[in-house]
Amino acid sequence: MQLEAGIRRVRVERAHLAVKLESIHFPLDLEDLADLLKGRNYKMMGLPQSGVPQLPSGMRLAVTGQLAQSQDGACIVSTFPERGIIALDGRELGRVVDEFRYIEDSVKHDLVLDWDSRVGFYEIVLDAIITVSADRNPIAEIGMLHDQSDVLKDLSSILGFQATLYGLRLVQKGQSPGENSWMELRVEPAVTKPGTDYLVNVVHRDKNRASVLDHPDELLNKAMAVVHWLKRGA
Repeated sequence: MQLEAGIRRVRVERAHLAVKLESIHFPLDLEDLADLLKGRNYKMMGLPQSGVPQLPSGMRLAVTGQLAQSQDGACIVSTFPERGIIALDGRELGRVVDEFRYIEDSVKHDLVLDWDSRVGFYEIVLDAIITVSADRNPIAEIGMLHDQSDVLKDLSSILGFQATLYGLRLVQKGQSPGENSWMELRVEPAVTKPGTDYLVNVVHRDKNRASVLDHPDELLNKAMAVVHWLKRGA
């Protein structure tokens, strides 16, 4: 990944990749999914290590939350059957994407699930720290965006102190966060190092698999471009 001018480092803190499967009932048997993950050397977190408990005839196992973790701890698989969601979390974006693709392919072929027809949406969420050069200051840069606006003057009067912005949140016009299609970028000075670091959160949700999975690094590139642009105002 090529860094923009004025940016020293980009560090992914969390990469989250999920799929929502539309169905009246969760379309996967979690025992089968657990066996699939064990075959890739995952250790179970939401199930007993000694095996799955016996269930009455006709009942299926449901685990909400963390189900399994890779042996090296780099990836965690979670399931939310009541919402129809399977998710992977980790700190290495490329690894999370690779593991997600493995699970997707295995469910399609080994568990014989008509995955594609059931997809409601794919979603990727990235949390990253972007460290800027020593001549920059995230607090000052964000604050300069609207310091002279009448809106902030009015709000300062209401609050009784001089108000300024501490973050920037951008969404796609006309969309609602409850929809299957959603794009959001949030940038703000990091709480731990607000004088040098930006905390960036990117959310991209879409039914189109390729738009979410094929070029996830582009989300970080867009975040870097916004952080680079913020230097103009300071």
